[in-house]
Amino acid sequence: GPFTIEAAEAVAAGDGVEEWEVLDAILALVDKSLVVADDGGDGTRYRLLETMRQFGGADLAAAGVATEYRVRHVDYYADYVLSRRARLHGAGDVAARGEVERELENIRVALRQAVDDRSSARFEELFAATFTIWLGRGRNLEGAGWAVELGERPTVDPRGRIVALGLGVQLLMQSNLALAREMADAAEALSASTAAAPPLIAISGSAIIALMHGATDTARNASRRALQL
Repeated sequence: GPFTIEAAEAVAAGDGVEEWEVLDAILALVDKSLVVADDGGDGTRYRLLETMRQFGGADLAAAGVATEYRVRHVDYYADYVLSRRARLHGAGDVAARGEVERELENIRVALRQAVDDRSSARFEELFAATFTIWLGRGRNLEGAGWAVELGERPTVDPRGRIVALGLGVQLLMQSNLALAREMADAAEALSASTAAAPPLIAISGSAIIALMHGATDTARNASRRALQL
């Protein structure tokens, strides 16, 4: 997606390349109409023409460093989201949401890369941090799609996984009740076996699912469990 100079420097600088050289290179490409500079209220953002994107991708692959720079890209945007996590879920959510919305194309790439990395809990962290972005605004189905990815992932960080599973339940309730129920059960089971965190979000989801099926006693019991925790 479109990017800032800060992002380009974070990804491209290093290994003998200075940050000022990244800036000079981008401005030179803008002068040659190979990179487009868009001036907006939030500052200048840059975007590659598709031919340049393909050329750059092929060049990185030929040099054997495509994966390295892809990881740098993911690390930058993952840190970008996680540094705003408290604000996304707190009083400053409007400003933080706008900042994340502007980088959503790049964040989707980071999420996909994180899904494929089964050695860390970064996907669970990112999914939880972006939960409010997917909830509402016509993105619930996209959020549910990311929630589905939680199902087969290993438990690297039990606490983070319990939270992510609970949030997945909330997103899946509108499109896949059966999977939502499975995730709620998985969160409760993981909590019981590890005591890493109480599965409050998952239990609240279980209560809502029960109410949707008219099972008021089950919903009442779920609420009691939540209160006990």
